[in-house]
Amino acid sequence: MKRVLCLLFAIVLLSFSVDAEDESMYRKQLDAIGADELLDAVPEGADEFELKSDLSFNEGLSVVLDKLLRGIKGIFSAGLRCVAAVITVSFVCNCVSALTLPADNSAVQTSISLVGAIAVTAAAAQSITGVIGMGKELISNVDLFSKSLLPTLAAVEAASGAPGGAIARTTATVFFSDLLISLINYALMPLVYVNIFAATANAAAPNSALRKISDLSVRVVSSTLKLTLGAFVSYITVTGVISGSVDTAGIKTAKFAIGGAVPVVGGIISDAAETVMAGAALIKSTVGVFGMLVILSACAVPFLTLAVNYFLFKFASVCTSPITGESISGLAERLGQSFGLVLAMSASCVTVIFIAIVAAMKSAGVG
Repeated sequence: MKRVLCLLFAIVLLSFSVDAEDESMYRKQLDAIGADELLDAVPEGADEFELKSDLSFNEGLSVVLDKLLRGIKGIFSAGLRCVAAVITVSFVCNCVSALTLPADNSAVQTSISLVGAIAVTAAAAQSITGVIGMGKELISNVDLFSKSLLPTLAAVEAASGAPGGAIARTTATVFFSDLLISLINYALMPLVYVNIFAATANAAAPNSALRKISDLSVRVVSSTLKLTLGAFVSYITVTGVISGSVDTAGIKTAKFAIGGAVPVVGGIISDAAETVMAGAALIKSTVGVFGMLVILSACAVPFLTLAVNYFLFKFASVCTSPITGESISGLAERLGQSFGLVLAMSASCVTVIFIAIVAAMKSAGVG
């Protein structure tokens, strides 16, 4: 009996020793791939996760969902206040217009349109600056984090015996990411403001040239995002980085949901759904799970804020159409469209990084 007890005691001690040795080895591996730099690059507000060996994607996803649920009330309240102000301004303008004497109709109507357009844009100014600024900050944070995440993933991939592929894939991803973010910062984001200013001016004094400028800015932003993101997805597809068989019904459902939810580039992102889903099961390594969860956490609130404002201003456009006609209603729609464009820019950047994570994990043989 004593021998049995001694044997059991020895087994327990050995198991603790093995666990301690495994943890020590895990920490050495993290140091070898530069995990400290990755942790330092985590965006503020997305630091809920630790880079540990038992990090669970499902548990982390529940943390992100809880974060969304905690913030959804405040986001909707702020958006509704802004939209209520826009609808109120439209109603007041309509009342003043209805009280205008016929003899003074032309001059007064022009003044009312001018004041109404400026008032609507002023009422939405807080959302425009705050929400669009949030989108810009998100893009910057994702870019900085990816600059640390991608080399770390490349180190994991190289350690698995594919250093050439790791370098090529990381280089291509960084190229597309830098190209996309440079286009957003120096060309596409300014065009969003051009759309807002042209729409405001057109609402104040309807003019076909102003309407064309607004339309052109939207088309340029949409086409550039589609072209850049499409080129990256094509590169991933042609090189066969990620392949696998997944449930067809699941793919169709994901494509439908994404295609309808994301403005401008929803179609391209949904076309990449099979690529994403084929590699989703591969996100099992610690670095991949950690990187994915950090990006999702950083994106959660900004994405929801942009989406809520996008749909609320579309709703305001519908509500003001019977009251003020085309001018103010069209302006509200253009403002919502601007939020949609920033959401599309942010979604494009995140899609590039997400596919890069899946690609690295696939090449590293995770799955």
